[in-house]
Amino acid sequence: MRLTTLARTSLSGLLFLGAVRMEAQAPDAFLVEELRIDADRENLSAISFVVPGRDGGVAIGQHEDGTILYFGPTGARLGTFGRPGSGPGEFRLLSSYGWQSNTLWVSDISSHRVTFISADRRLVRTVPWPIPMSERNDSGRLPRFHQPRLVSIATDDGFVMIGSVFGVSQPGKWQALLSGADQFIARTTKDGTPSRFVMAPLRAERCTIELVGLIVGVPECATPTWAIDHRGTKVVSVWPDVGKPDEGGVRVVAISTEGDTLFSGRYVIPLQRISPSQGDSIRDKVAGRSSNPQRAAAWRKVVLPAVFNPLKRVFIGDDGTFWIEYRARDGAHEWLIVSPSGKRSRRLRFPAATRVLEASGNTIWAGESDADGLESVVRYRMTPGR
Repeated sequence: MRLTTLARTSLSGLLFLGAVRMEAQAPDAFLVEELRIDADRENLSAISFVVPGRDGGVAIGQHEDGTILYFGPTGARLGTFGRPGSGPGEFRLLSSYGWQSNTLWVSDISSHRVTFISADRRLVRTVPWPIPMSERNDSGRLPRFHQPRLVSIATDDGFVMIGSVFGVSQPGKWQALLSGADQFIARTTKDGTPSRFVMAPLRAERCTIELVGLIVGVPECATPTWAIDHRGTKVVSVWPDVGKPDEGGVRVVAISTEGDTLFSGRYVIPLQRISPSQGDSIRDKVAGRSSNPQRAAAWRKVVLPAVFNPLKRVFIGDDGTFWIEYRARDGAHEWLIVSPSGKRSRRLRFPAATRVLEASGNTIWAGESDADGLESVVRYRMTPGR
């Protein structure tokens, strides 16, 4: 059993948990390694996702192999499901996932369908995604969009979809609402008919420029992001607040997929200034990827933001907590964790080789890479200090 020591200090009223060595002070919390599924022993390939089971076991998606591996609560291998391909029980590109009671559902973004798998790893059914929603929705009650992608399955078995609004003419009242969006999220019925508008993730302001006839994104521009829970019940949007480089933060808004606001708030996170040498390195790297000499020269003159984009990743834990990863100075993984109500928050820090995959309560699932780049799956339990 391995122990990672965590110490607590006060930072702007937030609970800070940072990884430290066990030295003079007694720790306030421990991360206890409960289970390790070794990449070499189990022949794991690149990990698409982990889906924790209620019994402490886990299903691990392997997109390179088109398979899902099942392990029990003690780490014993229970079996596999799937193989590469386009037939029933086969996958081309694993994407979103979740549980419906004891049935695992996994979507395939390439085949545009959802596969339902029983607890004993048998195929239950395969359901295709809905047809483009612009063909389903001509009433004007909801916006039109196309190229839909499933992001979750709601508790009533309806789909939660996201689709593109680029180049789609919208009914009158939706034109203003979607003027700053590229996509929107909607709930649909089982047959794919749109039933409720959820939200439109806004694109970043002032994060694109025209460069020699091409619209491009500005490197390190503070870009908002969002996440939806696996049950299709809530969505969180996170915006970096970098107006003052020495006083950074994130604005967080959580809503239910029924349209109710759960909370909104601002939380402090550190920002990192882009030094002149770092700016030159960023421009040179982007310019080096351009095959157009004029565009490459223009890249080397682009004005960059004053600070690095602080946001890296956002997800919603199975217990409803909101996990927000922000940029760390040393390559480590630093997380702001906000309670379901938004009233409490804390911070966790993991080494560079450890990436958090899923979390619920005091249980954290992570991928841990070795020197050869092989990634094992580890289950941690967070416990109070002694």
